[in-house]
Amino acid sequence: MVGLLGGGQFEASMTQVEALASSAVRAADKLGAALIIVFTGTGRTARIVAKYRPPVPVLAVRRETSPEMIITQKSVPKPVALCS
Repeated sequence: MVGLLGGGQFEASMTQVEALASSAVRAADKLGAALIIVFTGTGRTARIVAKYRPPVPVLAVRRETSPEMIITQKSVPKPVALCS
């Protein structure tokens, strides 16, 4: 992720979430997966996975739907009931 730091310097390092998302997309492609399932609280992780343009749909799973769940290309939000 490239971001502007104080003093006008640029940071070009990848966050841990982005590294994981990128690796998940590459693994899904190499393994011939039919779907990438992302467990998320706000939808942010699913959006980061979708940013890497996976060749398969991304299923975003969270406890309930909310306005924060912004759908991106190939993302499908699904609310689920979790058993305690």
